[in-house]
Amino acid sequence: MTEQHFISSLERALRSLPVPQRDDIINRYRTHFAEARLQGRSEEEIAHALGDPRTLARSFRATYYMQQIEQPPEGQKVHTVLFHMLRVVLLICTILIFNFVIMLWPVVLVAALLTLTWIAVLIFVAGTFLFALGLIMGAFKALVLGSIYVKLTLIFYSLAAASGGILLLGVLYFLTRGFLLNMLRYVHANIQMVKPRAVGEQA
Repeated sequence: MTEQHFISSLERALRSLPVPQRDDIINRYRTHFAEARLQGRSEEEIAHALGDPRTLARSFRATYYMQQIEQPPEGQKVHTVLFHMLRVVLLICTILIFNFVIMLWPVVLVAALLTLTWIAVLIFVAGTFLFALGLIMGAFKALVLGSIYVKLTLIFYSLAAASGGILLLGVLYFLTRGFLLNMLRYVHANIQMVKPRAVGEQA
């Protein structure tokens, strides 16, 4: 693979990234090719040593989305963070399918368990909160509550359960983030990546 072919493939695979991040990565790889050529290596040797540009791009994209999770821009909504998490999981699974198949099934299993737990806890929180709201609004008139104290007790326990579920969501968030960070470290340790500088960083 020539430098032009490598760079073109990498650029196409990075098109979903913002332009500054994409340009930083492309420029760093161009520099890497130039420095390696000065050492007498051919373009084919350099490209072979770097690996598949599509796999590299997936890793860079996963890293970018992970940064958006760890250091979210001002005003970023919760559902955007969850969407970024899903993107990272899918990108990591794609990398593992093509490069590290032996690690794929454990990752898929953990990801599936985390996803099912997220769904179950979200349903639980929404259900208990709606039940409490229904009691407050008098939506369960057919339900024999006995007295106002029973009603207040049910409301209290429903809101307490919903609050517990929200705390569990916080724990799940940190567990999921830790899982994704460790998987990214594993991918980076097994893929030859030329790290891009941050925008504006001096050489």
